[in-house]
Amino acid sequence: MKRSSPNLIFLSIVGSSILAILVFVITAFTLLLPMTEKNMMEKKKEMLRELTNSVWSLAREYYSDTSLSQEEAKKLAIKKIGKIRYGINQKDYFWITDNQPVMIMHPYRPDLNGKPLGDYEDPTGKKLFVESVKIVKEHGEGYLEYLWQWMDDPSRIVPKISFVKGFEPWGWIIGTGIYIEDVRKDIRVLKAGIIRTSVIIALLLTVIFVFLIRQSSIIEKRRLEAEKNLKLSREKYMTLVEASTEGAVMLIDGKVIFSNNVFNKMLGKNPLEVLSLHFDDIFDTSWESIAVQLNEPGKTVSMETKIKNPHHSGNEVIITVSQVKYGGSDGYLVGIKNISGQYQYKKEKQSLSEELQQTLVLMHQPLNHYISDFARCDLDTTVQEAARIMTQKGTDNIIIFKDEKAIGIISDSDLRKRALAGSLPPDTMAVEIMTSPVITASDHITLFEADYIMKSKGISHLLLKDKNGDICGVLSRNIIFNLHKNTFSFLLQEIEDAKNTLQLKILYNRLPVIVDALLSSGSQISNITRFISKVSDAITRKIISLAIEKTGTPPCRFAFIAMGSEGRMEQTLATDQDNAIIIENQENQETVKEYFLKIGKMICTNLDQTGFHYCKGNIMAMNPVWVQSLETWKNYFSKWINTSNPEDLLESSIFFDLKNVYGEASFVEELRQHVSEELKNKSVFFLHLALSVINFRVPSVSQLSGGYSGEIDIKKVIFPVTGLIRILSLRQNIQALNSLERLDALYENMVISKTIYEETKQILNFLTYLRIRQQTNSILHNETADNIIDLQMLTEIELTTLKKVISKTEELQDFLKTEFKTAEIN
Repeated sequence: MKRSSPNLIFLSIVGSSILAILVFVITAFTLLLPMTEKNMMEKKKEMLRELTNSVWSLAREYYSDTSLSQEEAKKLAIKKIGKIRYGINQKDYFWITDNQPVMIMHPYRPDLNGKPLGDYEDPTGKKLFVESVKIVKEHGEGYLEYLWQWMDDPSRIVPKISFVKGFEPWGWIIGTGIYIEDVRKDIRVLKAGIIRTSVIIALLLTVIFVFLIRQSSIIEKRRLEAEKNLKLSREKYMTLVEASTEGAVMLIDGKVIFSNNVFNKMLGKNPLEVLSLHFDDIFDTSWESIAVQLNEPGKTVSMETKIKNPHHSGNEVIITVSQVKYGGSDGYLVGIKNISGQYQYKKEKQSLSEELQQTLVLMHQPLNHYISDFARCDLDTTVQEAARIMTQKGTDNIIIFKDEKAIGIISDSDLRKRALAGSLPPDTMAVEIMTSPVITASDHITLFEADYIMKSKGISHLLLKDKNGDICGVLSRNIIFNLHKNTFSFLLQEIEDAKNTLQLKILYNRLPVIVDALLSSGSQISNITRFISKVSDAITRKIISLAIEKTGTPPCRFAFIAMGSEGRMEQTLATDQDNAIIIENQENQETVKEYFLKIGKMICTNLDQTGFHYCKGNIMAMNPVWVQSLETWKNYFSKWINTSNPEDLLESSIFFDLKNVYGEASFVEELRQHVSEELKNKSVFFLHLALSVINFRVPSVSQLSGGYSGEIDIKKVIFPVTGLIRILSLRQNIQALNSLERLDALYENMVISKTIYEETKQILNFLTYLRIRQQTNSILHNETADNIIDLQMLTEIELTTLKKVISKTEELQDFLKTEFKTAEIN
């Protein structure tokens, strides 16, 4: 104790001094400076109010001067106010707008005088003059923050706060402001003074403490050296365990000495409860069987096992055990990765893949095993007798013959709907309720072909003929339905039958497993994206139907539309929402719009909860901008076509891929017809649209020169390809939306050569395949799906192909330059 007393005294002196400095600095920065800054800002704001009131009073004097006409008074007031200056170097000023807003007078921006300011924005997108009108209308006066040029220097943009006040007699808004930078400059000076003072005090104290520290370090050296190794070892492994994004524990003799939060949550226990556990208490594997495998230093053991968790039914995990040194003893670091979700997905994938393969095999088999026997009767058989024959034969149908020729068929459904429901007497002739004529086919066709015939003809039973042309059996639609139960059409039917968003989310979560099975079976990538898009459309339609049930019948006709990749039927597993609503033209447009904004928000929210994320650009049916009448939508497109620049078209180009998802398809057709008419002879529009693609920076081949390292955004490689196809298709008035269908039409119309056609098709299929595969793998491994490809996950052939594809994509951009004669434009 006596040896440590000087150290305690030293520490108390040093600690008190440091604490005093810290209290001073913290107080200055957390209390003094904020209060000072607030007071300075309030004084500046009060100054702005007083100055504006003075100018307002000046305008009032001119207004009240009866010797002047109102026009003369306005001109004199504008001239007078325009010359008023104050502040540093007499550079601060006043400006005047009206309530439209239109600029009446601005001394440093005469280019704005007389111009409407409704669309004027500062660099952050804030419509400052519209905001000032809103403030004056609601409060008569108020403050507004925005970005503006520094005094009369238009090259420098800085934050500014202004005070605006309405002058009602003339419908004016008078405003002036100060630069927030002035206040911040004063605060910086104050901060610098505090810091300098703190540094000086710290330096003085440092000189005093040097001697004390030196003496203290000598005294404590041996004691600290003795504890050093153990402390460093503990901190090292605790940091390693805590930093792990997966479960991790440290063991000594098989017992837990510390664990991270991820592992604690796996067990459903708090850290203290975990510390009392042995390895054998946690895992469904004995510690002894692990320890015998770690007989060599540096060796690591990995295996699959389960967690003995009373809160769950056994979580599948992979554990990795490594031997480490811990304070002179043998310690063991255990990493735990939960693979329960991955394991479940794997099982579902395997099961679904097997079911799909079985279904495909069955659908291409001959009909021999699925043909059922049939009952027969003559032309003069009654309904009662026909039913008796069906029961006796144990069939659900009976064929009516005339002169050995089948002329009709009666099914159980026909008996129920036409005889029983119609209360027909038992002696009614069977021919009166039969389905005629009958549809026949050869008994050598496959189940797939039979399914197609029944679907196209809308029948439930298909009569089959042998090689002699005689009826040899009947194929029931129920057989096909049972085979379809695990296929795509059954999934779409389940979506249609869903009762709420939760059921839809469960069905949507099955999609990655199905897509993975399709990828494994070698399905065409275009068919896969079409399937994803069809599922997306089906879910969207169901969500709209559920929303209408809650909100009531819409007040007028409407169309819910999708744009972008969903519009082109090229949706992936990581596509966000791009949707909008077209409303029927109405006189009470605003009232009607309220309903559709309400239902639009409900639809987009439910889509997000199902798995279709919100659009980052807010292009959704919950945004008032994109819920408009058909006439307004026509005006939108006319504006884009006639006045937009390449930068604007980069954002709005997705609207040219719109399709109808729900509601009045005629609205979309009318709108597309309007676009076709507007696009005639619009060479400037196509030039700008081409420039938006030409100037788009595709990841360069040099980015991949490092081999298997780095990442690439595959969407940025696809964008110019779909963009080129869109431009050429719009110019040729091709109505197809899907990129491959557009490409086919361009080739058929001899717009592009065979080489460009085939290469572009291969590029699209390859890039989309990589994109879908990456997204599917991410989801199946419980990761967020995106468009980023890890180059390390590509094979050497894929990496080489990707380099060639990027090079070809750049050639397509060059082709577009030549096509639109823009080679000189960068």
